[in-house]
Amino acid sequence: MDPCTHGSGVQRSSIRLLDYLRGVVNLAGCRLNESLKSWESSASLTAEDLGKIKPEKYTSESEGTAEYRKSTNRPAECVHKCHSTISSWRHTSFVHCSDVPEKLREPYIEYGYLLPFMPWRYYLRGLFIPCYELSNVWTHLLPGLYFIYLLYTFSYEMDIIQAWPLFLITLSAIAVCGFSSMAHLFHARSTLHHSCWFVADYFGITLYAFSTMASNFYSGAKLEYYKWLSPYYLHIITAISVVGFTSLCVTQTKQTWISLQVGRQLKLAINGLGYAFGALPLMIRMYETSASETALQYHLLAIISMMIAPITYGSDFPQRCYPGVFDMFGHSHMWFHVFTASAMYFDVHAIRTDVLTGPWRTISAQEGFPTITAALFYYFLVMMCGIISGHLTHCAIKRDYKEEDVFLQGKRTCPCGIPKTIRIAKEPCKQD
Repeated sequence: MDPCTHGSGVQRSSIRLLDYLRGVVNLAGCRLNESLKSWESSASLTAEDLGKIKPEKYTSESEGTAEYRKSTNRPAECVHKCHSTISSWRHTSFVHCSDVPEKLREPYIEYGYLLPFMPWRYYLRGLFIPCYELSNVWTHLLPGLYFIYLLYTFSYEMDIIQAWPLFLITLSAIAVCGFSSMAHLFHARSTLHHSCWFVADYFGITLYAFSTMASNFYSGAKLEYYKWLSPYYLHIITAISVVGFTSLCVTQTKQTWISLQVGRQLKLAINGLGYAFGALPLMIRMYETSASETALQYHLLAIISMMIAPITYGSDFPQRCYPGVFDMFGHSHMWFHVFTASAMYFDVHAIRTDVLTGPWRTISAQEGFPTITAALFYYFLVMMCGIISGHLTHCAIKRDYKEEDVFLQGKRTCPCGIPKTIRIAKEPCKQD
């Protein structure tokens, strides 16, 4: 190819490209000029327009400014200085208990709360920013992931379907950790969300209570005790689970006779009685058998952990002695989660040991021993009753806290996306 011809072709292509770019720039400039002219014409208010705006109807300068911006199509601006601090990862250290609804407050916890009525993505930050819920979430999220790993491991170690007591209790341990983590992550959005999410948390606890009672009985009970109670046992624990969950739901409704302290005591009593009935076959076995068995040692550690957990939760120790010191880490609710997760760990390994080397082989060989189909039937029956009770409770809670709808629907939201009602005690929210 002739170099001169090639050079002239490149030159022509360059000229065309420059012409095209010049045309694009000119077109953009024309569009920009048109936009500026339309904005200037809308921004210039006539005397007639000014007469339509009545200053006396505004209670503050910000309301008049909002009306002005609305009439001129100008973008709104946030006028709350404290809203800028919410983007900081340390902002929860300024959120006092007086800044959140009463039902969201924890005894002797002064700071570290997540703000209410915020967008959903804000509460996902509770996984990483220092706040009261940070330790509550991770002390059940990590054990939940570990129980998923255990279930995967057990499926290679044995026939997990045939050894259904181990499958059932491991599955329920995953459920209770998952529901608890989600409840602590999202409950702070409002009083309505607090009640509804903790109803879901109680649902997970109920499933685990049913699984514990069934697994302890059908894998580790004494043969005489098993033969005596076997025909009625699944019916009994189903009734206990449903009644217990319904009672827990009542504690989340807006009943005048249920204070925060009464509700906590009622929850502890219900869970304690259910766990005591489930541990009864283990107590009889420990009384009549040598306590040196590995499975019984696991069972004993599980019982001790489960006894310490409600005591720690109900005593509010150590924040009762040092208010404000354990606002984000080391408080009683965190230790409650640690002990309950430990109890679930010991329960799962105790059932595994019973299935491999304990009384399960003798019990499962008995006539009338329930299959996994029968166990799952009653398990799903508890789930269905729980879903019905939970739905009815949700409807009652929604009626109780109907006044929060205006905030949850974003009708009183600042232009920055943060509710106008948000206030931070240490850094008062002031307007320009």
